[in-house]
Amino acid sequence: MVECIHSFSHCHLFRIGLLAAGWLMLPFATASTAGVTGDIVHFTSLSKLTEIDVANTGVYGDIACLNSLPNLTKIFLGNTGVSGDIAHLKSLLKLTEIYLKNPGFFGDIANLKSLPNLRMVSLWDTCVTGNEELFHKSREDSGLEECRITF
Repeated sequence: MVECIHSFSHCHLFRIGLLAAGWLMLPFATASTAGVTGDIVHFTSLSKLTEIDVANTGVYGDIACLNSLPNLTKIFLGNTGVSGDIAHLKSLLKLTEIYLKNPGFFGDIANLKSLPNLRMVSLWDTCVTGNEELFHKSREDSGLEECRITF
């Protein structure tokens, strides 16, 4: 459940029903506190969401549901219960930064080659495969600034 509680000129204050911490500013959803929990699928109704940061929370679910958020530019999902194939991110063409830390993330890093605006990739303690050096070289001309993959 998403309840709009206050609107501003360019963002809205929302309460996300299943997230215990409750208040989020949109277009940025930041909830990096230990008491936050719930299924990430509840963010999918927020189609104007541009950034999601639920690192170090009890948020869980399948990363595939983020496909319904075409305006996402930044994803921070470190130390959460969110997992899935990173191939599901390749349709999020506005992504500039991806930070994932969880062995539940998997897939080939090459799946992210098609993201034209990607500048930062950080994949820590994941099961993502592929050649980091080749990926970085393939993206140099598009402005990739940093690529860190730690298996």
